[in-house]
Amino acid sequence: MTAQDRWLRNVALLPIQVLGAFTWLIAGGDKLLGGGVPAYFEKMFAGSFIAKFPGIPAAFYQIALLELAAGILFVVSLFRGEFLERRSKSILQWALWLSTGIFVMLGFGMRVISEHKGAADLYFYAGATVAFWIFVRQSEPAR
Repeated sequence: MTAQDRWLRNVALLPIQVLGAFTWLIAGGDKLLGGGVPAYFEKMFAGSFIAKFPGIPAAFYQIALLELAAGILFVVSLFRGEFLERRSKSILQWALWLSTGIFVMLGFGMRVISEHKGAADLYFYAGATVAFWIFVRQSEPAR
């Protein structure tokens, strides 16, 4: 393997980690620091069963905390150097599985309010995240 191939193999996971960190830290941070549940969010889910269980504010903050947790996992993965060839990618794999779960939850919410295009997009993101996980899993060093 050439030096260039080794370098490319080492940095191949960086875009996944950076994208995940920025996506979830910004999304979760905006929700938690945004001054409460936005009126549009309450209006979107007002007639759905989500308004009754778990309740709109609970659902909103649950998503926010999960997004923030996923973002933190991506950052921890970066600081652990999990993009390097010989490092375990365990935290990155957990971050990707949590991301998949978040996309599925968001897609389910869109489906509940009959936003079919938005739901389809989110389910596509969940599938793409699983594809990222497969790539990361194949990059895991042999034990």
